Amino acid sequence: MCISSTGSLGKNTSFDPPVINCKLDDIDVEVIDSFFDQPEFYFKYFYISQALDSTKCKVTRDNRATTEISMGAGWSKFNIRTKFVDERCMSKIIDGDEIQYGSILWSDTIGSGFDMPVPIIRFRCDYETNYNITSTLRPVVASVSTIIEDGVQLDIGIELCKVSTCQGRCPDHLRVNGQAIYTIGQRIHVGITTYGHESSVVSGHIMSLQNVFLSCESDPVQSTNRVMLFNKGCLVHGRDSLGVTTGQLQIHHACFSFIMARLNNCKDRFYIHAHVNVCPEANMECDDGRKTCPVNNRRRRSADETDKIVTLGPIFVGEKTVIATGRHSAVSSGMNRLESLNANYSYVNENPVIILSPPVASIQKEKSSFSLHLNWDALLLVGISSLVFSFLLLLFIFLRHRSKSIGTVKLNSVVKS
Repeated sequence: MCISSTGSLGKNTSFDPPVINCKLDDIDVEVIDSFFDQPEFYFKYFYISQALDSTKCKVTRDNRATTEISMGAGWSKFNIRTKFVDERCMSKIIDGDEIQYGSILWSDTIGSGFDMPVPIIRFRCDYETNYNITSTLRPVVASVSTIIEDGVQLDIGIELCKVSTCQGRCPDHLRVNGQAIYTIGQRIHVGITTYGHESSVVSGHIMSLQNVFLSCESDPVQSTNRVMLFNKGCLVHGRDSLGVTTGQLQIHHACFSFIMARLNNCKDRFYIHAHVNVCPEANMECDDGRKTCPVNNRRRRSADETDKIVTLGPIFVGEKTVIATGRHSAVSSGMNRLESLNANYSYVNENPVIILSPPVASIQKEKSSFSLHLNWDALLLVGISSLVFSFLLLLFIFLRHRSKSIGTVKLNSVVKS
């Protein structure tokens, strides 16, 4: 066999390149049937292994269910179940959300004290997980939220930005408006600002975060599925995985950020609720040493509404997609087998394919519909069977009764005679 830039097989690369079909839980390696008509593959068994001198796992060549790929030729399939194959026969590399499976397909005889291995291809499947998050990123309420401080009405605005807003307003070209695409693990920056205080007596007051949480519901009061980020102005413990951060206290501006994730109870969307407070002096200290505005008491709030919850969302979260890419390379037989396997080699990359998992709701609906259809069929079958059985039973009783009547008539005739 020769190395081919297209991955073609054979001593003179005259056979079509194989096809590597990377599925969710198994890999199909398909090779054109005419390749196996060569003498070196007569009476052979086929294996996969990480190297020819390591643990091998037998695979079956299925040339009965051929795949018509090109020119009407038949293709043989080797099905490899990645969940059940011996890990010593196939390399598995996990890097975050990316998984890579790789091995060598080869043939061998079954001899007594000897073997004759013939490598065919080295193949690999790369799986990459991708989440798409699309958001309208607009406040739930159409009107601008307001806050009243010392009799002065201030408007509150909340926005998402591609960069941190802790050092100032978000630049227009980095402001997230309308639709936006985020990925799981990407940082979301949130900025909250009050407007209308520039010429008022309260222009020097500090704004701080109070309660900030993510939830499944748009109503912050009625929401039950909450993931708290800040509580009473302080960072919530145990949110290290979300990477929650906040900036220094500023005049009438607050900022925070967190890493995009999916909420367990509402995987398709969520809302951001931020409860902010404005105070003359941030004199309450959190466990980590940060300063924040004290929680307003009821008496103060009855006179001046100095805190307010603003809501952003919904943020829609797309379904997870798995992108799989098949790769293979022909193994050269012009040199020593082990040298060939250890030599530098280049893979032939196939077109990536997207593996989509059907939504759970549609699966349940289909199953429910199928179950209902199955129940009607079963009822209909039972009903027809009951009618047939009843008809046969009545026919049997009628015939039996008639035979008795005929027998009685004949008996009376004999007695009269």
